[in-house]
Amino acid sequence: MKTVKSFIILMSCFMATLAMAQSESNNSKAEKAISQAIKSSDAEALSTYFYTNIDLSLPDANGVFSKDQSTQLLKNFFSTHHVSNFKVKHNGSSRKGTFYIIGDIETQNGKFSIYYLMRQKKDEYLIHQFQIQTEN
Repeated sequence: MKTVKSFIILMSCFMATLAMAQSESNNSKAEKAISQAIKSSDAEALSTYFYTNIDLSLPDANGVFSKDQSTQLLKNFFSTHHVSNFKVKHNGSSRKGTFYIIGDIETQNGKFSIYYLMRQKKDEYLIHQFQIQTEN
């Protein structure tokens, strides 16, 4: 009986570890693709990771916008602030399936702080909150 219990516990731990590794892999892929989209000022590529509605905060826009509206607002931002450098300063996650990035972007018009929050939906991470703020 102890052997069966031990086997079940061992298999449960293995399955949990496997699920966490898969989640981290999906998260890592999303993080790399999002970083590349930001570095290249590509709002369209970035929007593939947007949830249906985004809590978006930009120097000239703030609110909850649809995926299409958010894409257009970011296109406008990137057209006047082409990114020359993006550096992640900090990232983290929670047990509830959220992941966040805090970083800095440099543009020809100045430096900005960037923050985004992703939540896991099925097998992928999607951006629910995205902020770009002027650095002082």
